Amino acid sequence: MMQGTRELNISCVLLAAGSSKRFGASNKLLAKTGSVTVIAKTCRLLQQFSFQEFVIVLGYEHEKLRAQLSPDAHTIVNHHYYKGLASSLRCGITSLSKSCDGILIHLADIPFVKRNTIQTLLDNFQLEQGAKICLPVYNNKQGHPVIFPVYFKNELTTLSGDTGARDLIRTYSEKVMKIEVTDKNITIDIDRKSDLNQKMEGTQE
Repeated sequence: MMQGTRELNISCVLLAAGSSKRFGASNKLLAKTGSVTVIAKTCRLLQQFSFQEFVIVLGYEHEKLRAQLSPDAHTIVNHHYYKGLASSLRCGITSLSKSCDGILIHLADIPFVKRNTIQTLLDNFQLEQGAKICLPVYNNKQGHPVIFPVYFKNELTTLSGDTGARDLIRTYSEKVMKIEVTDKNITIDIDRKSDLNQKMEGTQE
């Protein structure tokens, strides 16, 4: 770490509340990727990091999803998940009880992101001392996860609809640090069963 800088505390909110309508009759987060479910794979990735807090927002079929997670996982239930992604984001952020410098937001249906990609985001957020939104980009396409400085906390809780934080990123483009990565998995989300079959080639590193 550079002299004069301090170690930042970053919390994590994982959004896993959606009803996955396009996936068919079953819940996409309960689909298997290898020997584990999609939600378990995403959680295991994030659990490799020392976040100040790690909150998982459940909603649709929350009891089934909770059964896929470790007993000590911190979960909350958004009973209004049908109102869109923003409602789950609000639930997750308002549930954070400890002070932090930034909030990493990830989507549970993006399970193949590589560990070193997330570490790169964390390192860049540290270098900027929490001043910029750290956004991964692959071939000019934005992906997840995204780290927001804590000063965006209030605005993140006032979003609405199903666009998540995309509008916020557009509004504050001068506060965004786009980080080019070689990990195409930041853009790979599981929406349909064909997606999962096609994207099983994604692996963690």
